[in-house]
Amino acid sequence: VVEGDSVHVWGTIGQFNGLTQIDLDTVILASSGNMANTPMVVTMLDESTESEVVRMNGVSLVDPTQWPVAGSSANVDITDGANTFTVRIDSDTDVDGMAAPAGMFDIAGIGGQFDRDTPADSGYQLLPRYMADVITAPIMGGPAYYPIGTVTADSNSDFIPDSIGVECELRGVVHGVDMQGNANNIAFTMIDPTGGIAAVNFGSAFGYTVMEGDSVVAWGTIGQFNGLTQIDLDTVIMVSSGNTVQTPTVVTALDESTESEVVRMNNVSLVTPAQWPASGSSGNVDITDGTNTFTVRIDSDTDVDGMPAPVGMFDIAGIGGQFDRDTPADSGYQLLPRYMADVITTVI
Repeated sequence: VVEGDSVHVWGTIGQFNGLTQIDLDTVILASSGNMANTPMVVTMLDESTESEVVRMNGVSLVDPTQWPVAGSSANVDITDGANTFTVRIDSDTDVDGMAAPAGMFDIAGIGGQFDRDTPADSGYQLLPRYMADVITAPIMGGPAYYPIGTVTADSNSDFIPDSIGVECELRGVVHGVDMQGNANNIAFTMIDPTGGIAAVNFGSAFGYTVMEGDSVVAWGTIGQFNGLTQIDLDTVIMVSSGNTVQTPTVVTALDESTESEVVRMNNVSLVTPAQWPASGSSGNVDITDGTNTFTVRIDSDTDVDGMPAPVGMFDIAGIGGQFDRDTPADSGYQLLPRYMADVITTVI
């Protein structure tokens, strides 16, 4: 067997644990050196990916110890931050003989299935063919790739990330809306399984229209603005759309851990309902849980400013932010709702 061979086969169509196959009687080599399929970028594994060459971008290992040693086969779990998928590493490849990838990577291979049940509608897998299918290097000649959690880390606990000034590539899923909303500026949040970060540029939107659920590659330099860690963009590359976004995590405080994460605060009320901004206006609104007061930042690029101020107790979700001009930047934490659905007025 050599990849690129054109073959004629005789046999009988069958199925093994959900995988459709031809049980061979004869194989005839017609020619060699033919072009193989270019991997198709997908976000799910299902019947449509079976025996097709596909690629999943922006994934990470759930448990790196699952990666098999040389000479062994194994199933390895990968995640895009929301969903978990099975990668089947076969010892007949050289993938089992490589180091387990660290952080975020892309992976290609052939779609498979192993499902003993009827109907055979689960057990979908991705089978890399060789080491080159595990893509850990920056794409398209960009700067060095890092997981988002690496560039936002602060080992000195001084509220300044260690990676300030580092030029890098990040990959993640877009959350929320464009907080600039015009052709010349762009500001959105991108999240990968290791964390979130603000992505901004004042001067160009790179022809990209922000859409929640898009998977993007960002090139730029790590910076900080009023305490909020961000990547100052040089380039945005759209990879795929319709990806799963983070489910809000319920929190009772806003701090460094909620920055650029999707969070939710339950059972709060407005301190001063008159603070709620009119349509077309941005503003800060104070909410309270009965003991503590928190800042909600309502941006006019959303539709939240155009809705009535909630009455009584409600829940509110959004993206954690920060606006603190002082040093150290250890206050000014905010919650930024993305759209009206983030203001949940029907509280059970």
